[in-house]
Amino acid sequence: MKVDPQRRPGFAIARTSYLFRKRIIEELRHVGSALSPGEAWLLMVLHDAGGSLQTGALRESMLRDSSTVTRQLDSACRKKLVRRERDRDDGRVINIVVTATGRRELERVMPLSRNVRESAVSGIPKEHLRIMIDTLLKIQENLQSS
Repeated sequence: MKVDPQRRPGFAIARTSYLFRKRIIEELRHVGSALSPGEAWLLMVLHDAGGSLQTGALRESMLRDSSTVTRQLDSACRKKLVRRERDRDDGRVINIVVTATGRRELERVMPLSRNVRESAVSGIPKEHLRIMIDTLLKIQENLQSS
């Protein structure tokens, strides 16, 4: 029996991620933002953490490998969206801090991100969304423990 690839969880998750990213790119370009989706995500993660995170905690929050996070950080630093600062208590630790420029750019893109999320779940009952999130979290747990 042939299975429709779109009915496979991995395909559906990857396709949804691709479509989210594509839509975010379109929205960023529409408002004239020079941010990449990765930079926008980096700023949102830092914002949710209060504006600053240690490099390792940022990598874990973004679920990205070190080289990807470093590349995104380098780009964001060049654009003056974030800066690297040595930790006051432990000089070996580097904190990533959102700059004033990064906060202004974040204020522009947060509504776009919210609109994309709301558009994506439009017409889906809250209970279905809860079940979907619970299921995705369980899939993540299963993949991390295997």
